[in-house]
Amino acid sequence: MKQNKINNAEQGLPIIPIVAFFFVTLFTLLIGSKWLDKDFGMVMKWWAVLVATAFAFFPLAYAVFNRFSDGGYIIGKVFGLQASGWLIWALSTFKIMKFNTSNSWAVLGICAVLNYGFYAFYCKKADKKPFENFDGKKVSRILYYELLFLIMFIFFCYMKSFRVTITSDTEKYMDFGFLASIMGTEYMPANDMWYSGEPINYYYFGIYICGFVGKLVNTHAGYAYNLGLMTICSVGFVQVYAIVAELLKRGLGEYEKRNGKKFGSKEKNAAFSDFCQHIGGMLGGFAVFFASNAHFILYGGIYPTVQKLMGDEPKKYWFPDATRFIKDGEGQLIHEFPSYSFILGDLHAHVTDIMNVLLIVMMLLGFLMRRWDRMTAARESDSYEKVDVKYLINEALDPAVIMASFIIGIISMTNSWDFPIYIVVSGAIICFSNAVITGFNKNTLILTGLHAFECVMISLIVSLPFRMHFESMTAGIGFPLSHSDPYELAVLWALPIAVSVGLFMISFNRYKVAAGVGKKVAKGKVAKRPEHKRGFIYKKVKDENEAEEKKDGGINHLFSFIYRLEFSDLFALTLAACATGLVLMCEVVYVRDIYGSSYARTNTMFKLGYQAFILFGIVMTYTVTRLILFNETLKQRKLAVAGAFFIIWTIFYFNNACTGYIGHIFKPDGRERTLNSYDQVAESERSSMFWFKQQLGGDQVNNIFSGEEPSRAALVEDMVKWVMENTEMDDVISQMVVSAYKPFATISSFTGRPAPIGWYNHEWLWRNGGSVEKPQKVIDRQEDMLTLYSTSDPAVAKAIIDKYDIDYIYVGYTEALRCGPIDYISSSKDEQYTMFYREWWYAPTSIDYEMLKSLGDVVYDAGTQVYSIYPNKDNGAGGYEVDRAYEPLFSAEYEAFIVKVRK
Repeated sequence: MKQNKINNAEQGLPIIPIVAFFFVTLFTLLIGSKWLDKDFGMVMKWWAVLVATAFAFFPLAYAVFNRFSDGGYIIGKVFGLQASGWLIWALSTFKIMKFNTSNSWAVLGICAVLNYGFYAFYCKKADKKPFENFDGKKVSRILYYELLFLIMFIFFCYMKSFRVTITSDTEKYMDFGFLASIMGTEYMPANDMWYSGEPINYYYFGIYICGFVGKLVNTHAGYAYNLGLMTICSVGFVQVYAIVAELLKRGLGEYEKRNGKKFGSKEKNAAFSDFCQHIGGMLGGFAVFFASNAHFILYGGIYPTVQKLMGDEPKKYWFPDATRFIKDGEGQLIHEFPSYSFILGDLHAHVTDIMNVLLIVMMLLGFLMRRWDRMTAARESDSYEKVDVKYLINEALDPAVIMASFIIGIISMTNSWDFPIYIVVSGAIICFSNAVITGFNKNTLILTGLHAFECVMISLIVSLPFRMHFESMTAGIGFPLSHSDPYELAVLWALPIAVSVGLFMISFNRYKVAAGVGKKVAKGKVAKRPEHKRGFIYKKVKDENEAEEKKDGGINHLFSFIYRLEFSDLFALTLAACATGLVLMCEVVYVRDIYGSSYARTNTMFKLGYQAFILFGIVMTYTVTRLILFNETLKQRKLAVAGAFFIIWTIFYFNNACTGYIGHIFKPDGRERTLNSYDQVAESERSSMFWFKQQLGGDQVNNIFSGEEPSRAALVEDMVKWVMENTEMDDVISQMVVSAYKPFATISSFTGRPAPIGWYNHEWLWRNGGSVEKPQKVIDRQEDMLTLYSTSDPAVAKAIIDKYDIDYIYVGYTEALRCGPIDYISSSKDEQYTMFYREWWYAPTSIDYEMLKSLGDVVYDAGTQVYSIYPNKDNGAGGYEVDRAYEPLFSAEYEAFIVKVRK
């Protein structure tokens, strides 16, 4: 009777989890409505769209990945975003369907119908009942994952609402400009807002997906940028949770089978399994999305403590240092990680691809689950599957491989650096699986070659519309002339590599016992092993030749080791090996691009190290949780506790970084909060000038406004709004330009309207095939813009206007600063300041305002403005304020207006 009750509870609706989900969700929404205030409705609409996408693709995910505890729900959510987004993107690229809200919903609806229709056909053909194994446990896990996502999403949105400024000191100008251009276009590819007349030549698909959800929600780039970014980290948190939880669930089952041990009754054993999964899953999510590398442990914890004990004033920890620790000659290389990215707020390619790379890891895990019964059968029977044409056809039609290949194609358009990385990761998992079921012979190579060919071909087809409009930005492979200091590498990677090596040693020791490595086996005998442990982790020795080879580890050491690895260890060790390879590869080769000299390895270390951090995060948390909760020995448990301690220590980095960049989010002090970046254009302009402090010597200059005059930032906000309301997306608006990470090209970045040239460093990277020489076509555009704003000859100006088909001429403070006369700079006040202006902005000419106005109609005129910078004084509250007791360091008059060119 009791067993029947348990079965009924598993098959029916889980009443207690549903009730708990309802009340916890209600509480979460109440907190969210208070935290998010006016933006709460937009956040709920965004969440509803993500839920709708998940259910639209759940049948497909369930059919292929139903062995996951949630039946593949999270896979369906992420795959659904990518697949439905890709479909309308491809149709838009071929001018078949416009990219707008109604069409986006139509495509999602079509996908839902196809998914449910496919699943019904599949069930009928396979003679299965729809969702026949969809029990209460899967319902509970889906509710739990959705609630976990909602909690993380609301928290991250709340954190983000304190700082949604789009500043020029990072690459937000670029990311936001791409998104604004994408969301404003009807047909792909979108215009490059910094290179009029040409499409975006960057890996923009991840930014596009944020725009796709924005279209479904029917909002604009101001919301889509921030909600898209927070979706990535929230979904990613749940993805890591699910991966680690599944590994621990399988690992516990293998532990019980190997040791013949149960943790109490069936109910208690199931409860312990759930406990292990939840502990490990949460630790995994935090380790990947909240933690840093061990730089924070040393320089944010140990060193300051030692300094304090020695009576010295400890140096304050500055969170970006953890991402710029390795020095290469005179330069500092980049080794970022997700928590830094989300606090900084760049919607860059390596960030937007996080969902996809974790999806690939989940799909590979699902692939191994689907294969495991066959792998177990091969191990237990010592017989391998026969490979023939029919067999190869069936393998090629494996939906898990097809879906993974599709996502790898998406990855190539989202962040091309991840394409070869996850081709290798996928190949390793698939190859090891093939080796077990085919016997590590030529059939293994044939089968793996088929999967590799299939993966590459499908990914190329998926990315074809992208590649039709894309030019390579790299110039091949190079060999670095310098290498990282061993100490620097140890600080960053010693912890994850040590944990990974620990997992390997435990698995290898188990393998030696199982295989009888080093022990002679008599002719015709069978390797000795306990009777109850006969099974898939042991292999019979069949003859004398094999016996002789067994004493050295087997016919093939690698195959023999892989052959005996348990499910979770096989998967985790493969990820660890790939992550270690990524770290080492940066010391051996690099991809050539525009960064030369000391910065040659910058992009390579950045992109490869980012993925290594994610993979290591999964491996570490699986390993330490497993060894703590169901360890083999007490020594292993102690070492795992030490590893977990250091992992948890790195998680506190998040608080340090958040406080340093965003502020105390639980002490808002009346700060205005919003998730709409268009509400913060003026504040974005103010923040963009923050870099003056660094260039001019710390806190010397921090305030850039004068008296009661209208602020330059507010004026820019008004002009941005005017452009968005009164111009078309393909209207070309000229702006003055300088190098990257400076507050130029504001109009094009916020509106997505194309300018003849924007940050030329980026166009240099995107349009020069990786050459370190600046392309002449970029130089020409720079010189033409300087000529347009400085010439007094209408004919010369008209020729430039016609050359770039310019519709509007924008004149603001940046144009005045770039072209201002020399007496605008007060050299008597600060020679360093003067030289800074001359080096970075100044051009020895001035603007002919009247000539520019004569080229068309002045459609926006803010009149004459004054731009001033005053010195600072300490305000006594730990900050600085403008000191108007002195003359300004710099003061200039300029005119601000927009001219609609007469054609």
